[in-house]
Amino acid sequence: MQHFEQYNVQTSNNSVNLYFIDRTQITHSSFEKSKILDKSKMIPVENFQLLYNFLIILPKTKTVQNYVIDINIHSRVAILEKNKEDRDTPFIFRYINTSTGLVDIKFVDYSVAN
Repeated sequence: MQHFEQYNVQTSNNSVNLYFIDRTQITHSSFEKSKILDKSKMIPVENFQLLYNFLIILPKTKTVQNYVIDINIHSRVAILEKNKEDRDTPFIFRYINTSTGLVDIKFVDYSVAN
């Protein structure tokens, strides 16, 4: 029954983080603000991270629970560009060890997170 209940999101916020291969970072407080990014920066983006934080009030218990969804998208091309000078590790292993993306959900109640 818990899967079919409507959850009341009390509050939410998100942030967008851009990590560049030169180890710089830009953080925006919303996805809309990140859309107006200064596109004159010519350094490749290594990682794009979206963080969604929200509080849910469970209908029957009336307790507030915090949930975080963390989405990371990696640019394999940018990571390869960054690691060009790394001669200790063979090229194929540097490419294989790089994942394209990762989604992580931090939750209190499994069925609510599901």
